[in-house]
Order: sequence, then structure tokens, then C-alpha cells
Amino acid sequence: MIVGTPLSGARRKYLEAIIGGQPALAHAVVDEALSSGVGEAQVCLDILAPAQREIGELWFSGEINIGQEHLATMITLSVLDDLRNRRTPRTVIGLRVVVAPIVGDQHSIGGRFVAEFFGMDGWDVDFLGDAVPPNDLAAFVRDRRADVLALSATVSDNLPGVIETSRAIQGLEESAPSIILGGQALEGRSAKPESYGCDAIVTDAVDAVRVARRLVGLADSRPTLEQQLSALGASINAIRSRRRMTQKQLAEACGLDRTYISMVENGRQNLSFGALSRIANALDTPIGDLVAVRSGRGQEG
Repeated sequence: MIVGTPLSGARRKYLEAIIGGQPALAHAVVDEALSSGVGEAQVCLDILAPAQREIGELWFSGEINIGQEHLATMITLSVLDDLRNRRTPRTVIGLRVVVAPIVGDQHSIGGRFVAEFFGMDGWDVDFLGDAVPPNDLAAFVRDRRADVLALSATVSDNLPGVIETSRAIQGLEESAPSIILGGQALEGRSAKPESYGCDAIVTDAVDAVRVARRLVGLADSRPTLEQQLSALGASINAIRSRRRMTQKQLAEACGLDRTYISMVENGRQNLSFGALSRIANALDTPIGDLVAVRSGRGQEG
């Protein structure tokens, strides 16, 4: 069941659109969220991924058939394609990740979300979509000189295949990438990564990127997303306070919701460039100054 969040309304509309096989409506829901200032990462985390999970539950309970499930997934994949095409290129960090489902797993949507978050972080990404036999996968990651292999598992019955894949990868010895494992099949399990021959088990796409950065020695190379959002929120709060504006006044000036502004100032809201530009214009402040200011918080308005 979809729970209440600031984007729960958009999530419900999106779910209804993909259940009904209406791609144009699904894209329109996402477009509306983006135009209101919601960033790509939050669209994925708060609209697309939860809706896809709900689709899986509806199929499992027999409320929708497999044709509806497949069409819903294809619509979401097309939305992800659109989001990627709109993405502002980030500085490439010079690392490559290969993302693939485990052997026997016919579900690729979870891995696709992971691939997109790596792309947002500046990685070179090879998303394979379908499962690849262990030896072929090992040859592929060797030839692509991958730094990390991210395996996704949807069905627990397929988890034993992870060990075979891990052994094939470890056979590459010095050229073997780090291996991370995640997916719905691991929820509620307390198994350690070593039991699957992996370096780490991750909980979601955000965690996958964070852990992968740590495994390749990049954990401290730049602020985390949470730290960046907190610093940006403090900057906006400080400048707004100096302008003697309330949150409501700022929200009205930039055409955003007051709740959205509050979440931004508290470092709990990812921003698109468009939303950041609107806030900067409303504060009559260059975007660079919003990023650079490190003052303490003013009083909430």
C-alpha cells in the first residue's frame, strides 16, 4: 500500500497510469513533479520505485495479470530513459560499474534503478538488463575493466547462483572488481556478504553507490549527497533570513510549495537545477553564492 509522503499524490497517479497502460499520463505525472522542483533522484525514490514495488505486489496477489505487469514495467523503463536523456552531465569520475541480475532472475527493473543512480554519480555504467552466465560475465567485466560489479536479486530461489558468479569473478584475481549484491530477495535476511562471495550487501540504489565508492576508495573524496543538501539548505535559510523573507514568501516568489522550501532548508530535499535557479532568482542571489555560503541557520519563517 502507498503511504502518505509529500509525493504520495504523484505516486498514486503514476501507479494508476502504469496499471492502466497509459504511458503518456505516466510521463505527464513525472513531468509535473520535475517542473515543481523535484529532482531526478527523488522521482526515482519516491514515485517510480515504490510504484513498481506495488505493481509486483499486485501481480503476486493476482490483482493484475502478467501482461499488465510487463507493460507497467516497460512504461517505467521508458520514463527512466527520458530522465537519463534530460540529465545534466556530471563530472566523470573515471570508474566503471557493471550492473546485472543474478543467474535465473528475469527481473531487471531493480538493477536499472541502481544503474541510473551510478550514472547520476558520474560512473561509466554498463547495464546488462538480462542475466549472463557466470563465466561470460567474468569475461565481460574483465574486458570492460570494471571496478565494481553490482548484482541484483529479486527472487530468493535464485540466490545460490550468486556464489557461482562470485567464484567466476574471483577467478580474475588481480583484475577482479569489487562485488556488491542487493535486491528484494535479500530483504529480511541476515546473511553476511561473505556467504555469497561478495564484498558487500546493499539495501537500495543510494546505498549501492555509497558502498561502491567506499570499496574503491572514494568515500571521502567529496561531500555526501546528505552533506551537500544540508549545506545548501543552510545557505538558502541564511540568505532568506537576511532578506527578511518568510518561507511562505519565498515559496510564493519562486512558485514552489512552502513544505518544499522547508524540506530544502532542512537538507531533506533534493533539487533540480530548475528549482535551484528559481530559488536563487527569488532571493536575488547568484546560484554560486547559494552553494558557497556556509552561514548558520536563521529563524524559521
